Amino acid sequence: MLSQKGLLIIICFCKTVQSDHHVNEPSEAERSHRHHSNYNREVRVTVGRTVMLPCEVPHAGNVTVSWFRRKDVRLLSVGSMTYTSDRRVRPLYDKQSEHWFLQITRVDEADSGYYECHVGTLPPRTALVKLDVKDPTANITSGKELHVHRGSPFNITCLVHWGDMPPSNVLWTAEEKNITLGLKDYVITTTSGNPVVSSLFVARATPEKAGKYHCRPEGFTAPYVMVHVLDGESPEAMQQGSQNRISTATFYVLAPVFLLLTFHNDGLH
Repeated sequence: MLSQKGLLIIICFCKTVQSDHHVNEPSEAERSHRHHSNYNREVRVTVGRTVMLPCEVPHAGNVTVSWFRRKDVRLLSVGSMTYTSDRRVRPLYDKQSEHWFLQITRVDEADSGYYECHVGTLPPRTALVKLDVKDPTANITSGKELHVHRGSPFNITCLVHWGDMPPSNVLWTAEEKNITLGLKDYVITTTSGNPVVSSLFVARATPEKAGKYHCRPEGFTAPYVMVHVLDGESPEAMQQGSQNRISTATFYVLAPVFLLLTFHNDGLH
């Protein structure tokens, strides 16, 4: 039989082991964080390029990695095996960085969206990558025609939407002549972002400043606007005046015809 002292020691030891086990057990919040921790990334690319989506999860090289496209919950690959009929898509492994990548060639705007790589660790981990595919365009907000009054200031704004690389510079030309910084009556301001916003401010409209203005971002098609400088009349007034002149001319041409028809009818009676 055990003495009371020996029994007391066994009870204390059991309680100690049970207490230590309870302290080391992860909480529900910790479990949730480990299973759902995401390594987020955004990748921007231009239409037609090849993109490499990274699965930036540490030590993912020694375990199975699967890629999914989130918008249609489509399995794309498991390890080095591809599970899609889209031949532009394939998984790649970089031994140096020990990272997996999803390669997509000739990307299109329809490829934009979220992609997930699932790493078969314990607990499992995921990396979420947002792919943003842009068709690079540049346009002038005022359209193809701009009418301004003589002596008044005017502004032309150009928006440059880019994909993986913004234009290194944006130039402006008037009638194929470069508008340089510091030129009298002209101010050019360009702000970065997507889109890049470039504005040309002209302090005073004169007949010499009429003509075709181009916004020329490097690597993009150059949009243009035709600037018309008006001397006192608005385009609506010019159009109305033209219609009035046509009506007056039509009256003088047709009046003799009406008179002849009138006399002819009177002679018949």
